[in-house]
Amino acid sequence: MNPFTIFIGWIIFGVVGGLIGQQHGKTGKGFILGFLFGPIGWAFMLFDVSASVIVFLCVAVVVIGWTAVTLIETKLGMDRKKSPEVTQDPPSDSDAQDIQSRFDAIKPMATPVPRSTPIYSPRAPVSDRQREALDIARKYAAPK
Repeated sequence: MNPFTIFIGWIIFGVVGGLIGQQHGKTGKGFILGFLFGPIGWAFMLFDVSASVIVFLCVAVVVIGWTAVTLIETKLGMDRKKSPEVTQDPPSDSDAQDIQSRFDAIKPMATPVPRSTPIYSPRAPVSDRQREALDIARKYAAPK
């Protein structure tokens, strides 16, 4: 099909939308909706749909279309997000035990803060457990 013919079709859709919008006193809105959405834009104008509903429907169509394309690409094996091959060896038993011991040391210190204590106050009381947790965090977060 010739691009000029398609453009003329868009103009005709817009003019029809403008004529429908003229009945509601919204000729410009009718032309734009008819030009962009064709017969769907005519329906928007016939039922005098608000702009927020039109935006919601457009977003819904884009999200549904994007989801469908993504699903089709993954089913056909055309995934654009190819993950790099893993070249790192899995952690050894000693590394796993070290990680587990760090977790076990911090886990009992995770106590809820009482509601009367402001969470972000610099003057909030610090318990010994919290100091230990901060020391452990500083020790393992320090650059090597």
